[in-house]
Amino acid sequence: FPVTILCTINQIAINALINYWRKKPEHQHVFWKIPEGEIKRTLRSQEIHQAYRGGRVESFQTGTFNNATLIDMNSLYPYATTQIHFPDLGSERINWLKTTNQKEIQEALEKEKIGITRCLIMNNCNQIGLLPIRTPNGNYYPIPNQQAIGTWTNYELREAIKEGYSILAIEWMITWKEAPNNPLKDFMLEMYHKRITKHDEHDKYFYKSLMNSCLGKLAQTKNSQEIVVDDVEQAEKYLNRNYQIIKGIGLNYMYKKDANQEYTKRYYTPIIPTLVNAVARVIMYRELKKIRKQDLLYTHTHKHTQAHTHTSTRSIHSIHSIHSIHSIHSIHSIR
Repeated sequence: FPVTILCTINQIAINALINYWRKKPEHQHVFWKIPEGEIKRTLRSQEIHQAYRGGRVESFQTGTFNNATLIDMNSLYPYATTQIHFPDLGSERINWLKTTNQKEIQEALEKEKIGITRCLIMNNCNQIGLLPIRTPNGNYYPIPNQQAIGTWTNYELREAIKEGYSILAIEWMITWKEAPNNPLKDFMLEMYHKRITKHDEHDKYFYKSLMNSCLGKLAQTKNSQEIVVDDVEQAEKYLNRNYQIIKGIGLNYMYKKDANQEYTKRYYTPIIPTLVNAVARVIMYRELKKIRKQDLLYTHTHKHTQAHTHTSTRSIHSIHSIHSIHSIHSIHSIR
């Protein structure tokens, strides 16, 4: 064929997930159009993206430390996918609450299990921080006695109230009913079973990559697809479809979608990775709480490092095994 689509593990992973759902009648509730694999679309993508954040990456101390311990939370994000309340994607609605009434706020968060909320929060006493604030330079966590405005999942907000936060005011809340099942859970459990039963290390890594790579594609809005065209006569039709030539070697021409334009993909539904990442950050927070703050050095998505050796292993997740714990003789921590 004259045209080759450059494939990535992320694209393979999202296609595997969609095909898995498409073949399972009990999971077809996620689709508008089953044959095409078109997932029910998010109606208010910009608002939902305000609550979409990645894992926690933070340096608590700087310097050089001896006898540090690295704790790796195995399969954190695949595990988090099995723990979410999966939304009925066709039930999305927005409530303009605009309230400061504490009783109304509490009742709304308890009633709407699946949702995201734009609100004003106060960190009363939490030393580690649970609710991240998005800035141009990355996320940060408000210190005690600091207020902040942001958008978070209802799951995070309920947890934050237990951990010393107050919700002072709510502007709006987008909510979903719960779906009849969690189609992510079955997919992850099947991929995990294949991963642990394979003997070849390449096969194990392949299934691990499928588990870890599919979620981010659900929140992707811009098409950065690159296509190599061997026949120069085909160039015009790609230029007419908002591709731009970015490189040419001999008779091979590479085109790339215009990055200034958005292309909503058939699987675009950012609420799913938003909910999963929120659960993963809460799990990480609960583990950080078990360590004295003066011993915390840094955390990076699914692992954290602490000063002093720590030899016990803690089993926390049913989908995978235990924390991997590694002793490090010397470590440099820089902000």
